[in-house]
Amino acid sequence: MASNRSDPERSYPRLHVEMRRLSDTAILVDGWLIENAKGMGRTVLRYCGSMDEVRAQISKCISKYGAHCGDEDIVIH
Repeated sequence: MASNRSDPERSYPRLHVEMRRLSDTAILVDGWLIENAKGMGRTVLRYCGSMDEVRAQISKCISKYGAHCGDEDIVIH
């Protein structure tokens, strides 16, 4: 079942992540902290590195802002 972005049970803040593979070893990642159900947010992560480095940066960002980040919040292009 698709998630409903206006669901009042949805937890905020959320970290929305978009990843792009630049080469076999480099991944570009952008992360936005979505602060409320109205979509108010800001860029909090811009990084380029290996998959392990990118995962570590995402984890740091989640911890720093106390954000939720589920599978539906990660988009891979």
